[in-house]
Amino acid sequence: MMNDCGIEGPGDLLGTVAISKCGRDSGKPCIIAGWDADGRALVADGRRRALARPKKKNMKHLKFTKYSPCGLGAVFSAGGQVTDRMIRDALAAYCAGAEEGRLNG
Repeated sequence: MMNDCGIEGPGDLLGTVAISKCGRDSGKPCIIAGWDADGRALVADGRRRALARPKKKNMKHLKFTKYSPCGLGAVFSAGGQVTDRMIRDALAAYCAGAEEGRLNG
C-alpha cells in the first residue's frame, strides 16, 4: 500500500491529487497525469505546470491523497480530453474542501 491511504499501485493514482513534499512546489497540490518510463509521476497543476509539459516527480517526493476530483482518473485512463482548466477547477475544489476541513489530505 502506498502512503497508508488505501492506494494499491500507480494505476490507482492516475487523476488523483498529490501534495509535493520537496522542491520549489513544496506544499502545493497537483494532479497525477501519468507516468514516465522510469516510474516517476508526471504531475500538472494547470497553471505553472500545464498538461503539455508536466513535471516529473519521484514518488517519494509526493504525498498521495484519496481525492480524485470529477472522475479525472477515468478520463485519463480512457484517453479522454483533459484540459488545464479542468485541472485548475479540480484543485480549487480540493483546496476549498481542505480549508473547510472536509478532506483528510
